[in-house]
Amino acid sequence: MCSPVGHTLGGFIAGAPPAFNWRWLLFILLAANAPDLDFLAGALVGEFNRYHHMASHSIMASAIFMLLVFIVLRLNNSQSFKAVWLGGLAYNAHLLLDCITIDSSAPRGMQLFWPFTEQYFIAPFTFFTNIQHGGRNDTVWEALGPIFSMHNLGAVFLELAVLLPIFLFMQWRKRT
Repeated sequence: MCSPVGHTLGGFIAGAPPAFNWRWLLFILLAANAPDLDFLAGALVGEFNRYHHMASHSIMASAIFMLLVFIVLRLNNSQSFKAVWLGGLAYNAHLLLDCITIDSSAPRGMQLFWPFTEQYFIAPFTFFTNIQHGGRNDTVWEALGPIFSMHNLGAVFLELAVLLPIFLFMQWRKRT
């Protein structure tokens, strides 16, 4: 799994807001990292990784996220469907990045096609280095220990080296 830094850059690349606007940027930041809210559910039961890479990392969860954005827009009498699509792109960028990231903990991959199957999927090739965050049955404190490691710092640097130039190029192209 990529870090929040990689997921945020991936979200900005996929669901780039049309213009600089704090509300858009915060929305894309939320959408790009929303699948990892499953950590909160795990933290509530005392096992940080218990639900990670399960239902929230599926195409169905992406569709539900887009539906929720649509409902919120309708309740606020907003006609902007751009948020639905850009938010969906940012959410799905998260799934794509996790598919091509090394997953060294069992079960490998994510439940991409939940609820139709509980099988885990990962790309046949991986590019990004995984972020270490403890094992499946670790408590919240045991899982948080490895987060600030040299391994994770190297993983974030790789994400920045690959994704930041793409993001900057896209920003440059918007202005020319």
